[in-house]
Amino acid sequence: MRSVGAVADIVTHPGQDVDVRNLIETLPSKLREPFLLHYYAGFAIREVATLLHRPEGTIKADLYAARAKLKIALGERDA
Repeated sequence: MRSVGAVADIVTHPGQDVDVRNLIETLPSKLREPFLLHYYAGFAIREVATLLHRPEGTIKADLYAARAKLKIALGERDA
């Protein structure tokens, strides 16, 4: 049992480090903007839709496409 304030052991794998910022920057702005607003800024999908003047369904589709592109990019990086 760890005492209060104990620092957790940190395990790093430099070969698996990913520059997330660079990966996100590779996304087209149509996908990058909603991705950043939703996942990084914490806005709800409805709020992102309002901010970007797009329908909620479009935002959902854009988030799905962004995740798919990032997943492919991560897979290619690991190959």
